[in-house]
Amino acid sequence: MSDSYLLFVPKDPCFIPEQSAINKAEGFLRTIKKSDKKQKIKYKKKYARLWARIPPAPDIEHDIVEELTLFHGMENFTIPSCSHCKSDITKWWDEKMAYLGENLPRTETIYTKWSTPCCGQEVSLLELDYQNWGAFGCFALMIDTTKTDIIHTEGGLSLVIEKIETLLKTPVNIVWQHI
Repeated sequence: MSDSYLLFVPKDPCFIPEQSAINKAEGFLRTIKKSDKKQKIKYKKKYARLWARIPPAPDIEHDIVEELTLFHGMENFTIPSCSHCKSDITKWWDEKMAYLGENLPRTETIYTKWSTPCCGQEVSLLELDYQNWGAFGCFALMIDTTKTDIIHTEGGLSLVIEKIETLLKTPVNIVWQHI
């Protein structure tokens, strides 16, 4: 059986949440269970009951890296397209990723803007369309989606993202990872 994960990566690639915020976000994700029924979540009166808390808890972990990295979808990953015209920019992207790898610290290089070969728009690697298959960062919060119904409840994922953003105190990108 393959593993599938949902990663929450801060939109600010250099942002690393405080440990207390990470603990709260992980605790929240542990309340999500696997079930065949629609799940309910309990968070004050603001949210309807979408998930109930029962053991066993899903696999949850976080990753903090010293140097900026591309958290990607593994088998799901595809080269991003131009965020302006949606053209294939594979060769250009490969060249820019090589440049990023050779020029440290990446936290400065990641903001460099280049003209795209397709439409000439100036973009950084952060601005490309990764379609939830990749995001740059120094931190990622991961949950094993094979052990939870995080994606199977109507409106559930958007509520989870909103809650994670509140707990981590930053907007996040999501990355679907399949190993």
